[in-house]
Amino acid sequence: MFEKGIVMLRCLIEENRWVQIALVAMGLNLLAMETSPAETIFEDQFDRTGTLDGSVPTTYDPDWFSTAPTWDNGGSTKHSTDGNVVLGVGSDSVALMPFKFETGYVYALEADVVVGGDHWAAIGFMVDDGSIDYNPAGGGESYFWMLQRPSNMTKAFPGVDQAGVTKEVATTDASSHLKIVLDTTQGAASEAMPWTVEWYNDSVSSNPDVPFHTYSWTSDLEIAGVFLAGFPTAADGMTVDNFALTAEVPEPSALAAICAAAIFGLLLRCRQKAVLR
Repeated sequence: MFEKGIVMLRCLIEENRWVQIALVAMGLNLLAMETSPAETIFEDQFDRTGTLDGSVPTTYDPDWFSTAPTWDNGGSTKHSTDGNVVLGVGSDSVALMPFKFETGYVYALEADVVVGGDHWAAIGFMVDDGSIDYNPAGGGESYFWMLQRPSNMTKAFPGVDQAGVTKEVATTDASSHLKIVLDTTQGAASEAMPWTVEWYNDSVSSNPDVPFHTYSWTSDLEIAGVFLAGFPTAADGMTVDNFALTAEVPEPSALAAICAAAIFGLLLRCRQKAVLR
């Protein structure tokens, strides 16, 4: 038995250069993770007429919801739908869409917004603290959110409501495509590799794929859903459209699998050599 172990070890040493090549290739490949096709959790084009509260989004994946999803605006008739959402505003202007959150995904929340007057439209993620008051600016539920104002400004909020580190940048248009990317692939946010959040606005950069703000989040949260909102006092024709939430899972590419198979094959070959001796 001891001699067979020596033979196998010698074989591995002799093949060491191939092991190193395979390990390096696999390591580099794992660092450049590919992502699986995005799953659409839900998308709403608001292609219906009536009150937003209690209505069902255009498309959704039932696996991400405990029951058939409906917008929750606390019974308010403030927001209406007619090919888009015509935003009502005020302290109860938040409309929520709950979903079954899981870590290990890269979530992307995006929407097209048009703002007017001196007021703002917002999208973002939210937690359920047991006392939803439908107020984005002070209800204690909104995290990783952003707003757009017509006065050439967009703003990112990592923390609860308007607390925490924020980023404010100039915009070029009152009509914008807003996007928030929340990466939870490291598991709990408090682990060695925290969650990362990126904010995008195509009115900020000529390249819509470049975030205008990035933040690392290190406290554990249980995301309960996403929201849209208008604030503070008058709608002035503000609208939201093409509101969508997707999820991706990074996965090793085919090359990594091939490298792993090659190493396994090498181990088998060395084991066979040891048995034959």
